[in-house]
Amino acid sequence: AESSSQLTQGEESATLQDAASLGISVSKSSPFVADAAPSAGLAVATPEMGEALKTKFVLSTAGWSDEDSLSLRYAFYLFPVAGSFNITVGEDGKLRSSPAFQPPLINWDDPDSAEYWVKLGGLAVRGFGSAASAESRLPSNTFVTVARARDKLGAVADSAVLGPVVQQPASLSTSDLTNVLAESQTSSDPSQILMSVQTVMSMSGSVDGESSAVTAMALDALASVTTMVDGSDETLQQMGTAVTQVIAGSAADKSSLTKAADVIESCLALASDGVSAAAGASLLGGIASIGGSSSQLDSTEVKSVSSKLTSLVSDLGQAAVKFLQAGEVQEINSVDESGEGIKMAVTKQSSAEVASLGVQMQRLSIPAGAFAGRRLDASCGEMEVQVTEWLKSNPYSYTQKVVGSEGSVAESADVFSVEITSCSFPAVVLEPVSVSLPLPSFGAGSDFVPTCARFDSSSDSWTSDGVSTSIDSASGKVTCSSTHTKTSYAVFADVARTSTTTAESEEMSSSLPSSGLSATFQVAFSAVLICAAA
Repeated sequence: AESSSQLTQGEESATLQDAASLGISVSKSSPFVADAAPSAGLAVATPEMGEALKTKFVLSTAGWSDEDSLSLRYAFYLFPVAGSFNITVGEDGKLRSSPAFQPPLINWDDPDSAEYWVKLGGLAVRGFGSAASAESRLPSNTFVTVARARDKLGAVADSAVLGPVVQQPASLSTSDLTNVLAESQTSSDPSQILMSVQTVMSMSGSVDGESSAVTAMALDALASVTTMVDGSDETLQQMGTAVTQVIAGSAADKSSLTKAADVIESCLALASDGVSAAAGASLLGGIASIGGSSSQLDSTEVKSVSSKLTSLVSDLGQAAVKFLQAGEVQEINSVDESGEGIKMAVTKQSSAEVASLGVQMQRLSIPAGAFAGRRLDASCGEMEVQVTEWLKSNPYSYTQKVVGSEGSVAESADVFSVEITSCSFPAVVLEPVSVSLPLPSFGAGSDFVPTCARFDSSSDSWTSDGVSTSIDSASGKVTCSSTHTKTSYAVFADVARTSTTTAESEEMSSSLPSSGLSATFQVAFSAVLICAAA
C-alpha cells in the first residue's frame, strides 16, 4: 500500500530494478487473435453419376462450424480417383469403393511438392466465394470432390467425398464443345468460364474433325476472363493452367500461340502486387507450353512467338521480385518429368551490398568490381537479379549457325538467362559478368573445342566476337564472360579453332571491348550449353 501511495503521489522509478523494489511487476505481449479453422463440414456432389459435357453437376457444402459462419468463403475442386480404388454402384444407387475410399493427401501451397494439387490432376471448379455451391459440366473421369472453407482470418479446412462418376457420352461433336463454351460465356462468371475451358479441352481429343474453332473460342473465353477478375494468386494459377491445357489440346499455329501469349501478358498486367511461386509456376508452365508448340512453326513465325515469350518471362520475373524483401530468393519451376520446360530464380538485394560484395547466384557471378566507379542511385537502395534456365527450350531456335565457325546451336539447346535491374530500371556494370556451365563431352578423341558465343540481336546470329571462354577441365566447367548487353551466350563445339587443353584450365578470349560502354544499359544475357555435331 505504501508503495502504491508513493507512485500515486508522482514518485518515479529510474530503473526496472527500482520498480521491482516497490513491488511492481509488468508483463507485455504482442496483440494476437486465437483462431481455429472451420470444422465438421461436408462435401456433396449431385448427381453422383452423369455424362461428360452433357450433365450439369452441382458441387455443394454444408455443416461447417465456425465462430463467424456467415463470413465463411467456399471453394470447390475435383481430383481423379487413384486407380487403386475400384468404384461401383451399390443397390441403393450410391457409389462404393473397394478398398474403402481414402481422400488424397493434397498440398495447396508448394508447387515443388509431389502432392501439389496441380500435380495430382486437380481441377479448380470455383475459387473462394460466398456461395456454398457451384455448378459445372465436367470431363469424363471418376472424381473425388473437395470442398474448402475459409474463415475471415484465412484459416482453411477441407472436406472430401467420393464422386461424381462422369461417363463418356456415346457421341460427341465439335458443336457440343463450342456450345459448352458459349453457355459459360453468357454466364459472365469467370469461374464457370475457366472450368468450361478446362473441361472442353480435356474432351477435345474425343472429337474427330477440325479443332481450330474450339481452340480459338477457348482462347477468346480466357481473354474475356482477364477483363472480369483481379490479379489474385488463385486466379493467376487457374489462368496459367487453363492456357497450358488449351495449347496442349490443340494444333499449333501462330495465331493461337500469339493469342495465348496475349492472355498470359494480360494476367501479368493484373499482378500489380506481384506473383507468388505457385502462381508463377502456373504462368511459367503456360509460357513453356507455348514455346514447346512453336517448334512446329516455320523459322519466321518461331522468331515472332519467341520474342513475345522472352518478354513474358522477363515480365514474370519482375512481378515475382515484388513479392520479396531484400536478401530473399524465390524459385519458380515449370519443368516437366521429361526435363523440358523453364525454371527461374529471382532475388532482391541491397544495392550497397551488391556494390561491395557482388552476387553469386545459381551459375551466375557478378564481381564487386562490376560497379566500381559508379555512383548508385541514392533514391534506390535495391537491385534485382533474375536467372532463368530454358531447358530443352531454346528461345533462339530459329537461328543456329555461329558466324565465323563450323559450329551451331541446337534447336533443343538449354538456355541460361540473366537480368539485373535497379528498382526495375536497367543496372550498369563496368566489369564482365560470368556464367559457369557444365563442360560438354564431345566424345573420345574429339577435336572439338568448347567455345562461348554470344547472340547478336541486331543480325539475329551467333558470334564469338567480344566473348571470353574459360575452361576448367578439373571441375568440368565452362565460364562465359562478357560486358555486352542484351546478349546470349552459347557453349558450342567449335571445329574451326585449335587449342592445347591443360588438366586445370585454359582461357580462349576474343578481344573484350575496352571502351564504348553505354552510360546506362540493362544486363540481360543468356547462356546455352550445347554439344553440336560435326
